[in-house]
Amino acid sequence: MNIIDAEKVTVKDQYQARLSFLNNLGNFINFSEVTKIIPHSESDLNGWDGIEALICKDNLGTTYDVDIRYAWSNKIFQQHLIDFGWTESTLLSSSSEEDRRKLIIYLCEDTINISQDIQLEAVNNNFIFGSYWQEIDHLYLKIVDNTPFNLAISRFRNVPVDISRSLKISEKSSKIKSDKDQPMVSIVTIVKNGEKYLEQTIQSVINQTYSNIEYIIVDGGSTDGTLDIVKKYENQISHWISEPDEGISDAFNKGVSFSNGFLVGILSADDLYFQASVIESIVEESKRNSTSSFYFGNCLYDSDRNISKLEGDDQYAQKLGFFMPHIHHPTVLMQREVLINTPFSTSYKLCMDYHLFVRLNKQDLRGSRYNGLVTIVRNCGVSNRLYYRTQKEVFRASTEQGTNKIIAALIYIIFTARYWLKDKLTK
Repeated sequence: MNIIDAEKVTVKDQYQARLSFLNNLGNFINFSEVTKIIPHSESDLNGWDGIEALICKDNLGTTYDVDIRYAWSNKIFQQHLIDFGWTESTLLSSSSEEDRRKLIIYLCEDTINISQDIQLEAVNNNFIFGSYWQEIDHLYLKIVDNTPFNLAISRFRNVPVDISRSLKISEKSSKIKSDKDQPMVSIVTIVKNGEKYLEQTIQSVINQTYSNIEYIIVDGGSTDGTLDIVKKYENQISHWISEPDEGISDAFNKGVSFSNGFLVGILSADDLYFQASVIESIVEESKRNSTSSFYFGNCLYDSDRNISKLEGDDQYAQKLGFFMPHIHHPTVLMQREVLINTPFSTSYKLCMDYHLFVRLNKQDLRGSRYNGLVTIVRNCGVSNRLYYRTQKEVFRASTEQGTNKIIAALIYIIFTARYWLKDKLTK
């Protein structure tokens, strides 16, 4: 492949080459200018490498972040709901008047299964968090030697795009440690009629860089398309079951009973792990703090695409007797033996996680905080929809464990009044 010497290409030529490439893709978008070229760092996902990121404007003045990637594996289709390149800063960005969109371009080897040589797919708005990007699209281009796409992309690259597939795979495989270095971690997802978000949740688990993950899905007898999604990923799910249960706590306990990992995490069917490397990072934290019963971290909380950051509370143990501090169960990895010895109580239908942490605290079983983002959590869980009933259960759980009833009642009144006032002011 002939590659133009980068030193002989002017900056203007480089920008013009990229603009020409984009506008020769088809009648999708008419770009007017490329305003910035950013080298693309390699992703920790598998099946593709980044080439470049471009910031562009179309003829209507809309800003596009264009992410150009070279893909050699069909795995990209099992990452396409989590690989948008979000960062903490983009997710926390407040709503902007600027219309900003993202276009991810995959330059695909001809072995990748796409029905056409060029294929555009819009990301369902269900899977877009925050307000930084209003729309996200994937554009798949099948490239073979001497096609216009391949020649066009080579104009602004100083290395060929047709790097051997075997080299790519060996580079990725060399990063995977043995199971001896990576003891098993079990992730449990419970779901019932969760087809709206479940696939994104699954993808966030099966694409973790940690190699020894056991994934368990407990379905409560779904009647929508949930089981079709589960079956689609059946080869990457260690165990799944679909049957009626006695509620969330019962489903949690079932999932734990099927698990074999030294740590167990419970990820709801509408949440997802923030990064592909997060389980690996928490396991490393567990090696540094091996006496802890569980590990928890920070999360991003999504409410109608408004994102806030909730940080795990180092001082949670002093507050548990009165209310639920920031120990968000989707961020928790807990020692399996702790969950076996202290299961979720089926008498609690909404705040079973609070009740669990209160009991662990009374047993002096402490957790340690991992200082990083673990999950993105959607504000659509049952405890959020039934807030007042949840607070009643919190009151019951705290007083059962010996908290002064008068103090607990005052806290209950404050929390419910504050929620009621906030709800009225936002309507």
